[in-house]
Amino acid sequence: MDASAVILGFTGRIGSGCSTIAKSIVKLANEKHNYKYYKLSDVIRDELKKVGNDNPTIPEMQDKGNELRRKYGNGYLVAMLFKRIENEDPNHKITHVIIDGFKNPEEITPMRFFRNFYLFSVDAD
Repeated sequence: MDASAVILGFTGRIGSGCSTIAKSIVKLANEKHNYKYYKLSDVIRDELKKVGNDNPTIPEMQDKGNELRRKYGNGYLVAMLFKRIENEDPNHKITHVIIDGFKNPEEITPMRFFRNFYLFSVDAD
């Protein structure tokens, strides 16, 4: 992904509305920009699928996410997501991205490379 890509990041507690807002932006903005939606927890889901857990609970997701961060570092989920994006888009044609589910402050560190990265914190009932 090119450093000039527009990336909207979302963070918030479980059930705060992050995913709802992020997915709504994808629907609304895709008439003008082709936003690609990614969820950091999909990296965790993929890891759990490898061990036969196709329908993990929230505590299982949290535990696995914490395990991956301890084992590989707090930026691991973002690094794996970037690999996924690179595999999908080797020619760097993706210019608008939404990343949903930032949970750790160190996951933001690699995002500073992108001059058009904006992080939104959602806190709704």
